[in-house]
Amino acid sequence: MTIDEFMNDFNVAIQRLYYWKQGGCDSFTADLYSLMRKSDTPNRTKLRTAYPVESMAYDSWEATEEKDLMVFFDEAGVPNPSV
Repeated sequence: MTIDEFMNDFNVAIQRLYYWKQGGCDSFTADLYSLMRKSDTPNRTKLRTAYPVESMAYDSWEATEEKDLMVFFDEAGVPNPSV
């Protein structure tokens, strides 16, 4: 995987995270983000191993301060994000 492919996948993961957060996503990715939210440390580690791009997107979102979320989603290409 090239860096461009990774960044594209990462931005898609962030877009799906945004739609999951807004309650408008009905997909495997939505279920995955719900599992990440509920998981304990050992299970989160397993999810990170199996889904590294989605885990990186989720961890980045979790680490972003509320005031910076609009910029976070905008940089990933979410059209008109409202947080």
